[in-house]
Amino acid sequence: MKIHYSLKSELQGGITDISAPDELNIQVRNLVLKTAKGKKVERGGLIAERPSKFGGAYHAPFSGKVAVVDHHRMNIKC
Repeated sequence: MKIHYSLKSELQGGITDISAPDELNIQVRNLVLKTAKGKKVERGGLIAERPSKFGGAYHAPFSGKVAVVDHHRMNIKC
């Protein structure tokens, strides 16, 4: 079996910007939520964190309004 590696790529255009989605679903199972339904969140704002001292923080990737929150997911309308 012979494997051929090539440095040529079809992605020669570089990095392109994409638009923000209309909704963003985030899995929040086993996290301590720092926001609630109906609240506005800013990009980079704290939305949840791990309950242990070794856990990390979760920040909003986009600004928007929290539409749905339950034990498993959070939905942010962008």
